[in-house]
Amino acid sequence: MSDSTPLLGTYSSDESAVISQHIQWLALYGINWLSASWWGKDSYSDTILRDHIISSRFIDSISFSILYETKSLLDGGNLDSDENRQKLINDVRYLSETYFDHEQYLLLDGRPVLFLYGAGTLSGDVAAALEAVEDAVGIEIFFIGDIVGWQTPVESGDIPYDAISPYTMYTSNPPGNLAPKKMDRWFSEYVEEYYRRWSLIASETDVPLIPLSMPGFDDRSVRPEVENPVIERSVGRFEELSSIAGEYSDSSLDAVMVTSFNEWPEATQIEPTDGYLDDYLKVVPETLAVTQPSFDPKQFVPITIKFSSTVSESEIVPDGKNDRELAFRCFRLQLIDEDELSLAPFDVGKVRYEPAFVEGVYYPEWRNSTTWRWFGGPMSQTRFYIPKAIADVAAELVLSGKIAPGRDNIDAIIEFNGKQTDRLTLNDYRSYSCSLESD
Repeated sequence: MSDSTPLLGTYSSDESAVISQHIQWLALYGINWLSASWWGKDSYSDTILRDHIISSRFIDSISFSILYETKSLLDGGNLDSDENRQKLINDVRYLSETYFDHEQYLLLDGRPVLFLYGAGTLSGDVAAALEAVEDAVGIEIFFIGDIVGWQTPVESGDIPYDAISPYTMYTSNPPGNLAPKKMDRWFSEYVEEYYRRWSLIASETDVPLIPLSMPGFDDRSVRPEVENPVIERSVGRFEELSSIAGEYSDSSLDAVMVTSFNEWPEATQIEPTDGYLDDYLKVVPETLAVTQPSFDPKQFVPITIKFSSTVSESEIVPDGKNDRELAFRCFRLQLIDEDELSLAPFDVGKVRYEPAFVEGVYYPEWRNSTTWRWFGGPMSQTRFYIPKAIADVAAELVLSGKIAPGRDNIDAIIEFNGKQTDRLTLNDYRSYSCSLESD
């Protein structure tokens, strides 16, 4: 036996004794919500849940909801597709008839919960599609969108979900300046930084964030050819990530998640083994459940840069695959006080040394030791937050970089905490100073 072998030994998920033990473990250690992966009507996962789990004599110990496997069930994820939209309607109608009325099905705000895995890959008019689902099924649903991760939205605006959450905070595509060994070392710090950004987005849009904790990640047993970076498992890491998740949870929902109870192929499980027994389960009541929300979005102040235009990347690289809207290639940001002293130099592209970007930035790029990000996006604006303690004494913002090819100049308006404070013209590579003091 080892850390990769269940304490129960090799088992089948339809075994009554196994299901009973799993539910009793969940209840004993304070886990009261089971989010069950669902791969379609009459799939193996559907059969196990429908015919075995929800009929367990212990099911009244927990609540459950469906995790809809979007990437596998909706071809390409385009919700403007008639086929995909009808597929989603049919699936949710089945879920409603089969599960939503079960007395243990989880309700939030009086509505059945449906977690949309991989929601960040959906395209088309998502809000209209979800509304069409509710109209067709005849009930209101609490949709949780799996859009939280290491990316920052390039476009802000209304979020079409009732809450946002990650399924995992792992990424197989870390910034290139973050080597795999460094990723393992700094994983918790990166997770916290991205929770900070997504908490600010959640605050802006009034959509609560449901953070999660996880013990590690290692998919080499099922995807050895990919050679994804490994996040080594440890109880200490799970404790640390549980504290972070609790700190960034939303008091209006009082909900955090764990990935996972028993997804063994990616080594995210906390189910007991003969090696570590219940060490991971103990973290839930001792750390995750007792850590109170402490992040306060009001302690951060927004700065918005509004560009007069952007350049479509297809104009620069006609045969390229990217469709980014580019305005300014930024290497560095700096805040200056009224005495011209540097308050906060931000190294753009190095996530741990950046401001909290929330809109209009693309993934970090790098060459040798130099990093940068492209500003712009579909709304032609970039927004980020700085700590209020710094904002209270900041008088000037300095941007270092240059505009996208194909334009002689791009004008930019600077807004500080919602008020316009300056206007400038951007062109060649240099540093640009702008006032943060309103008239």
